[in-house]
Amino acid sequence: MAMRKLAAVAALAIAMFGAGSARSQEKKDGFAIIPIWSHTHTNLEGDDGSHAPSETKDYLRANNYGGVIFTPHTSARLQFPEIRRLADELTEADFLAVGGREVSARVVREEDQEGKLMCHLNAVGDTDDILVRDGQFDSKELDAFLAKLDEEGAYYWWNHPWTCPQWSALANKFYGIEMFNNIGTGYADGSSYAMTRDAYLAALKGGKKLFVTSGIDMHVLAQAHFADFYTHVLADEFSRESLKAGMLAGHTIAGFNAKLLFISARPSFKPAAASGASFAVKGGVAIKTVAGVQPSLVVYKNGEKAATAPAVLEKRGKAAKGYSTFELSFGDTLQPGETACYVFEIPRYMISSPYCYKAEK
Repeated sequence: MAMRKLAAVAALAIAMFGAGSARSQEKKDGFAIIPIWSHTHTNLEGDDGSHAPSETKDYLRANNYGGVIFTPHTSARLQFPEIRRLADELTEADFLAVGGREVSARVVREEDQEGKLMCHLNAVGDTDDILVRDGQFDSKELDAFLAKLDEEGAYYWWNHPWTCPQWSALANKFYGIEMFNNIGTGYADGSSYAMTRDAYLAALKGGKKLFVTSGIDMHVLAQAHFADFYTHVLADEFSRESLKAGMLAGHTIAGFNAKLLFISARPSFKPAAASGASFAVKGGVAIKTVAGVQPSLVVYKNGEKAATAPAVLEKRGKAAKGYSTFELSFGDTLQPGETACYVFEIPRYMISSPYCYKAEK
């Protein structure tokens, strides 16, 4: 059995990282794993990236991603309909492109705050008629800011949260949260990630479920040589409609130098029935270690570390590009009638949206 598991994980690692391999749109276990970039700048007028959208697509396809969400800054010069038109042109049978945007609030500093502060969101909607541009609201006007995005019919997630401590207690106002990003103080030692994780878990403890993303914050493609960022969307189908639905349903897993190879169940805001009051999740991941941080597995229940849920992460072998493969498993037994939401975390490398379950009475 162990040899069969090892062979299966190794084969998946080769499929995911091998040159010219198939991408992740193949549907298994009722869903397709679609790895994307979800925070991406380009050289379109009004944005500050260095590469054309088509160059970004070529890079992602060559490296076995399934799609991209373009997020240009919402400056006065941005011609937003153009990014949506280009996304339509760049979408193909094996690649999904979505036209979104990044929009910022003017930062109102507290007396004790130093350094560069940025309060940014990524937003995706279905209209060319955007109502919010950069700097239209300040960081203390979050409710008004989000109300305008709601008028657009947009869904939105909080970018690089550690650059906006003003919103630390307000994560419950967003649809999602960007767990990894390659900017900000504390990036190397993990403190910026820890702040984001704590805000995410605090929201869950308070009853708010957020989907997670991993944002490379791409401005120049050379950034991709330093680390790999994966927002895995576990969608019903390989389509832009299913990509959106998957994010809004909480079917996402964020990875930093960590790629999801397979998983037996996907995260979901909607509670699934726990058969016999128990559930178990098993999966395979490929991880490239950073700064000597050895991978481990932690499970949270309703925003707090789960004392009873067993969590196992076992190394299985080596893959390409400095990655190693691991198997993970976790599960729990709920009380009759209990509903609970679980998050698995490989600290500094991967974290899931909530897995919610309900036991029969």
